[in-house]
Amino acid sequence: MVSYFLVALKFAIVSISIYLILALVLIGTQWISTAVFKGSLDFDAARATVASDPGLIHYRARDGAQLGLRRFAPEKDQNPLVILLHGSGWHGGAYVALGEALNEQLGYEVLIPDLRGHGPDPIRRGDLDYIGQFEDDLADLIETYRGKERPAYLVGHSSGGGLAIRFAGENTGI
Repeated sequence: MVSYFLVALKFAIVSISIYLILALVLIGTQWISTAVFKGSLDFDAARATVASDPGLIHYRARDGAQLGLRRFAPEKDQNPLVILLHGSGWHGGAYVALGEALNEQLGYEVLIPDLRGHGPDPIRRGDLDYIGQFEDDLADLIETYRGKERPAYLVGHSSGGGLAIRFAGENTGI
C-alpha cells in the first residue's frame, strides 16, 4: 500500500513539473508587441471634453431624437464601417483616439455614437422609452451611414459589447 502511494506521488510530481515547465516555456517565448496609436483610451481627457466636444455631430433616430456621434470618414466609402459602442454611464469621447487610428491606419470609416441617455447633452440621462430602443437607434445609425453591400463591424466595451451581441442576434434586416 505504501509503495502504491509513493508511485502515485511521484507520478503527480512529474505531471505537475511537466505542466509547470511547459507553462514557463510558453510564457517565456511570447513576444508582446504594442499597437501604435497617437493616444490611448484616455478617460481623463475624455471626461474633460464632455461639455464641449468639437467633433460631436448628430444623427436622427426614428423617433426624431438627435443623438450624438463622432465620425471618422475615409476617402472611399467602400471601406468597412466600424461602430465603436461605449459602456454604461460613459460616452463615445473616450474612443476618439482609437477611432482616429482605425481611420488613418486602416482606412475604415468609424462611427462612435453616444448611446441614448449618454453623452454631453442627453435627452434624459440614462433613460429609454422602451426595451430595444438602443437596438433601434443602432439600426438607424447603420442605415444612415452603411450604404449598400458594405460590411459593418460592431465593437463594444462593457454594456456596449452586450448591445453589439444583442444586435447581431436579432433579425433587424440589416
